[in-house]
Amino acid sequence: MITILIADDDAASLELLKDALAAPGYRIIESSDGSDALLKVQSETPDIVLLDIQMPGLDGFEVLRAIRGLDPPVPCPVLAVTAFVMDGDRERMLASGFDGYIAKPVSISHVREQVRRILNSSSKVGHEI
Repeated sequence: MITILIADDDAASLELLKDALAAPGYRIIESSDGSDALLKVQSETPDIVLLDIQMPGLDGFEVLRAIRGLDPPVPCPVLAVTAFVMDGDRERMLASGFDGYIAKPVSISHVREQVRRILNSSSKVGHEI
């Protein structure tokens, strides 16, 4: 079963992402702050993480750095989910180590496409959202 961690402090955004990715064979884990997201990455070992950038406690950049520094490593792709949509923001997120970028307000089809692309590239082929 594919496990997807969605970390977002905005309840409406969290619900929209959860609904967009709800599909048979997927287990969705929710988090509403950066510290909790990091704990869930360690305890649940998700296949993919959708991480809001602006969250209380640890922000998305801090959580990403912590995930990448875990020992033993947790090899999960992490997508930035953010309202930062100015010129250069996407490139900045990818240069920071995120595996993908989803702009808010989110497009359900774009979320599904990005998650499908990441899962396919990490050998989770055959899973449809």
